[in-house]
Amino acid sequence: MVNASLDASHDKAAYWRKGTIWQETVANRRRMIEEVPHVRFNISCTLSWPNAFNFLEFHKEWVEEGLINVNQVLISELHGPIYFALKNIPNWKKEKITQAFEEHIVWMKSKRATGHTINAFESAIKFMDTGDYEPEFPAKPFHRIVSRLDYLREESFFDVFPEHNDMREWMREQGYEFDNKVYPPYDITGYLG
Repeated sequence: MVNASLDASHDKAAYWRKGTIWQETVANRRRMIEEVPHVRFNISCTLSWPNAFNFLEFHKEWVEEGLINVNQVLISELHGPIYFALKNIPNWKKEKITQAFEEHIVWMKSKRATGHTINAFESAIKFMDTGDYEPEFPAKPFHRIVSRLDYLREESFFDVFPEHNDMREWMREQGYEFDNKVYPPYDITGYLG
């Protein structure tokens, strides 16, 4: 059995796990299907708010391309770092992600997903309502870490994840600006765990 730790697809996979070459990931999966079709394969995803929408697209894409069946997916909800956890985002964002998951569940049912698989996606929705770390999204550590990493890696979180520009605007309202040409001079070590 292979549980492949894949949290995102395409350019989002390369951002989330630096060094990922998406074309190679797809080619490796196709090779597995051809050479070792008897090996059980699952996508094993750690779900956070940055990858929530893309993970649904990824799941659907691989099912429709015949790289997996609808049930070959395992989900673990990310608990930390807290600024990436689904349960710590504002309620208006939770509602958008919940709607996307509910629509995806309808699609999964049309593909004859098992109750076990559907329950995993429903559990992700329920997880968002547990919010026991902060009453609101912890924008300060998110800004500190993401701004610095974007600067060091010459990337931009919000360019790679434009579906979250609403979070960028919300954080701007909280006083946090994102510019990958500069980064705040904070010690980031306390926010990495």
